Amino acid sequence: MEISSLESERTTTRDYIAFHALLHPSDIAVIDGGHEYTFENFNRHLDRFILALQSFDLEVGQSVAIEWKSLYLHWLLVLAFETLGVKTFTFTKDQIAKYRSVFTDMTLILCTEDAVPDGASRVHLITQNWVDEVEAQEPKLDFRGPVLKPDSALRIHHSSGTTGEAKRISRTVQE
Repeated sequence: MEISSLESERTTTRDYIAFHALLHPSDIAVIDGGHEYTFENFNRHLDRFILALQSFDLEVGQSVAIEWKSLYLHWLLVLAFETLGVKTFTFTKDQIAKYRSVFTDMTLILCTEDAVPDGASRVHLITQNWVDEVEAQEPKLDFRGPVLKPDSALRIHHSSGTTGEAKRISRTVQE
């Protein structure tokens, strides 16, 4: 990606990471569990996950629930789906019962074997073998995700607010 291309198109989080990978490749982008990931590595890994997630054949606007297992892997998954225009919802294993109704609305759930929600219609297991396969791919460097409208939803959050009942909150491109 050329730095000048950022001026003429909508800037995404992926563009931000690529921009920093070009300008400051050895600067630290993410620290997770004592491991430091440079912008260059983060950008390269993100491109590989974008390529891998395209194989799920999800359409813009569909929703994916992603189990939180590690900061770095989670960011790669969330940002790769964001680039593809797919909404994401984050959960942990101990929140499955709390968000049971959310999972029925998800097109896909990515989780470990011990965190598959009951009634999930489409699940992809996050295994070390799968992550290793993704990391072994050569990404397409010229991939450009769909152009999303400012009001397109990208993330789904939940809050019980003051009522104690879970409420779904969509975060859009412009937010």
